[in-house]
Parts: sequence; structure tokens; C-alpha cells
Amino acid sequence: MPLALVDCDSFYASCERLFRPDLRKKPIVVLSNNDGCVIARSKEAKAMGIKMGVPWFQIKKAYLANGGHVFSSNFALYGDMSARVMNILECMFLQAYEVYSIDEAFLDLDTLDKNFNLYKFGCHVKRCY
Repeated sequence: MPLALVDCDSFYASCERLFRPDLRKKPIVVLSNNDGCVIARSKEAKAMGIKMGVPWFQIKKAYLANGGHVFSSNFALYGDMSARVMNILECMFLQAYEVYSIDEAFLDLDTLDKNFNLYKFGCHVKRCY
């Protein structure tokens, strides 16, 4: 059975960007409960060398001095955005998908027509959503 994995890129950071388009291409980190440590990083924050799980107090000064942006975790927002993503997958695949985590799902590709072009489909999903 051919499967596909849908994995949203830097999900928590991407959710924060939805409401702050001015932060496009800017480094973003999202902090854990009580702002103790980094639990999510944008591609730009990763490029700055920010590690997952690093205590915020250790990097705060240098990170902010280099133009980084920080958010406290907003699990209500992330849950809502996850539900929207999974709803799109459900509309496309009906019952042929399995939610794996807040930002990941498996798709059963056996349900697609044999002549279905998976590459074009992937490009379409990436472009539209």
C-alpha cells in the first residue's frame, strides 16, 4: 500500500506568521509553557543555529539582537490551524488518511485513480495550501 506523509514545515512558527506577514523570511522561535525553552523554530532561526529545546534565557539576548522574533506558545491557535489542515486532507482523501500528530498525517494513495499524477498533485497542494 503506497502511503504519503504530509508534514507541515515549522508548524508552530508558520501558524504565528499567518497573522504577521511582516515576519516572512524572519527568524521565529516559539517557546514552551512559561517561556522556558524553544519548542519550535522557523527555517531562518534554525539557520542562526538555534537548537530545539535550548533554554530561552541562554539565547535571548543574542537572538533578539540579531533580529529574531519570539512568541509564547499558543496551543489553541495551533490546534485550530491543525484542524483546518486535517479538514483539507479529509476533503481530498475522505477516509483514506490518518492523523499522526498536530502537523502530520498519512495518506493512503491506493484510493487514487491509477492514472493520477502524484507529482502534479503534490505541486498543486504545495501551491494552493
